[in-house]
Formats: sequence, C-alpha cells, structure tokens
Amino acid sequence: LEVRDDKTSYIEFSQPVYQGSDETFNQVEINLTRSGDIDSIADVEVLFKDGTATEAIDFGGSYGIKEWVNFNPGDITKTLTVDIFSDMEVEGIETVNFDLIIDPNKTHLAAGSQTTTTLEISDTPVVNNPGPGSTFAGFETGDFTDWMMMGQTSIETSAIGVTPTEGIYQAVISNGNGSVSDSQLEMFVGFNPGELDSLLNVNVTEGSAIQRDITVAAGDTVSFDWNFLTNEGQNSYYNDSAFVAISDGFSDKLADTYHQLNPSNTTLGQGTGYGTFSHQFINGGTYTLSVGILDAMDTVVDSTLLVDNFSMV
Repeated sequence: LEVRDDKTSYIEFSQPVYQGSDETFNQVEINLTRSGDIDSIADVEVLFKDGTATEAIDFGGSYGIKEWVNFNPGDITKTLTVDIFSDMEVEGIETVNFDLIIDPNKTHLAAGSQTTTTLEISDTPVVNNPGPGSTFAGFETGDFTDWMMMGQTSIETSAIGVTPTEGIYQAVISNGNGSVSDSQLEMFVGFNPGELDSLLNVNVTEGSAIQRDITVAAGDTVSFDWNFLTNEGQNSYYNDSAFVAISDGFSDKLADTYHQLNPSNTTLGQGTGYGTFSHQFINGGTYTLSVGILDAMDTVVDSTLLVDNFSMV
C-alpha cells in the first residue's frame, strides 16, 4: 500500500505504454500526472533512455537526452510531445523507452508508481499497388487512400475555385500552416540533407508532400496533372516551388514563380493552370512516387499545388 502526503508533489507517467504509427508524420503525447501537493511549482525531467527505434528517422529525439516538464501551481497534468516519422520501411513494432528523473535535492517532489513508460511505433500499412501495365485513378475515393501525407494536405472539390481534371475530387498540397521543415520533408521523400535546396536551387524552409508506392513493368508510363497556385509575385525572390521525385533516381521541379502565372479564382492570387507530368520507367519494379510544394527563403507567403488524374499505362 502506497502512502502519500499532501505536502509532496507526486509525479508519474499516466500509463505504461503509448502507441503511435508512422503512417504519416504525426505526434504522440506522453502524459505525466501530479497528485498530492498541486499548489507549488514542480520541475521534472524525462529521459529518452533507449529502444529499438532509430533516432531522427523513426522519432524526433535522441537517446540520452532529457526534456524538462514543468508543472505550474494548479497543474495536475502535463504533456511531452514526441514526433513520429515515416521511414517507408516495414520493421514491425519499434520502441522508445522513457524514464522519469526527479532531482533528489528537491525534497518537495517524489516519483509516483509509474516512473517508466514505452512508446510503441507501428509500421505504415502496406498499400495495394496497381500491378505492372495497369492504371490507377486520382482521388475519387474522396480521401488519400493508398497515399501517405506529410505536412498540410487535403482533398477538395471545385468549390476551391479550380475544376478537377478527373471526377469531382483533387488533392491539395500546401506550404502554409501545418507544413513541416525541409529536413523532415527530405527524410519523408528519401532525400539526403540539403538535396531539396540543390534540386530547386533555392533555400527551402518548409513544405508538404504526398507519396505512394507503384509497381510497374519496363516501359510503363506514370502521369498526373498539376496546377501551381501562389501568392508570391511573378519571378519572385521568394521562389516557392513544386517538385516530383521517383525512387528510380528521377527528381525534378514541376513549377515555380518563374513559370507563366495568370490570375486565379482561388484564395491564392495567381497560378499556372493545370499541366501534365509524365515519366517512363526503363526497368520494372516497385518505386516510390512523391509530389510536393516548398516554401523558399521565408515561411510567410503561401503557395499550393493541386494534383489530380494519376494514371499508369
């Protein structure tokens, strides 16, 4: 039987196991609770102890690092947020173990019964890919079925001011609020650090992307329609850009502010209108296709990429 007094702040994890998935970039909240004395300030540390998950690849953090968690007077719960990344590999459940650290010199603090916890990270679900020589559609399911997302993405109709090129739905990828850093996006796409800057010849600050695997035969061609929309000016120094990358080694810029921009009926001032991208595969196999939008030089003015009508023949 544990005996607690009301002059001591007792801190502990709220549960022994937390679960997250690397299906998309997401976050898991590790909760700590306080009982006993809740009227004082209480500062504790959470140690990223060890585990089977890989630092900066599977999760945002490093083993051996401690994070402060601060309880103000009246606080009974606090949250430590851990970023989860998709590494595009099937690895089974991976773990990160945490320890609660309390300074023994702070006699008004004590550990509760749950001083350790484990984060379990499960894999991205395996998607059903079209077979060699087959076709696959755009977004007429009304969602991102078979796709993975990083950053700010949504499925929209013509209500946004642009008519889809296939059916009634189109994908919207934005570099606005909800975007992720350039390093997180490079990790998602499978690029080396700094590769987005080199590809687009600009200092990339943030962005968003969608991604899926496709299985092709030699000679197959994948294509999709794209429309670049922006509030940046024509030929802007803040040269927001859209890109495509395929894991057969191909990557390229789709559009930027140096493309011909025309007035837009959307909340963004101008755009290119829909164009078409296509790529033929020399060798058969399963490849990862990524499409995204990037913010250049700043994080202030927004741009968006619309994509639709994916097909493979």
